[in-house]
Amino acid sequence: MPHQQNQYLLAFFAAFLTGIFSLSGGYFIKKYQSQHKIQIKENEYRVQAYRFFLEKIDRERSPLISQFLNLGSMADTVITDSEIQSLEDRIEKLLVNIDPQEAYWQLNSDFNILRLYGNKKTEQYCSDILGLISFNNYKINCNNYSELTRNYYKKWRIAQDDGIAFGWKEKITEEERLMVIMSSRLFQELINHLRKSIIEKKDIT
Repeated sequence: MPHQQNQYLLAFFAAFLTGIFSLSGGYFIKKYQSQHKIQIKENEYRVQAYRFFLEKIDRERSPLISQFLNLGSMADTVITDSEIQSLEDRIEKLLVNIDPQEAYWQLNSDFNILRLYGNKKTEQYCSDILGLISFNNYKINCNNYSELTRNYYKKWRIAQDDGIAFGWKEKITEEERLMVIMSSRLFQELINHLRKSIIEKKDIT
């Protein structure tokens, strides 16, 4: 009889443990499924936000960003003194036509949707661009960006130190020139990041 009782007890505990594992397993499966659904929904919102922002930056709806992008493209290709001077002239014209403080608040407003739905990398781009616009370039950590961007920054710093960053006639300060050129660069990186995220339809960190 004691042997038979032990068998009953073992059977009871086995059934009991099986029930616990079954319940806990079901709980974790449901939790995982719930988190997965939330992640999918967040990514859908993120993609929609990225698309919405990209639609805003065309020439008609966001002329300020378009001007920065155009100057960035120009800065990528300048070689001759005349081309460098032309870039200097266009940066001066941009700074005459816009107030840096107004530009800051306009971009800050444009970036709201990216900060709300974007990932950490997107938030970093927004924060650093606004930092550059407000002439706080010393707060930007270039190590957070690609080697190409780090070398780009070094190239323009060296060009300014050597006095070859403005062609024949200097019309803006070194801080203003670096602000516009690096803002343009980060704008382009931000756009590439958004487009890549949309294509892959997932959170890229």
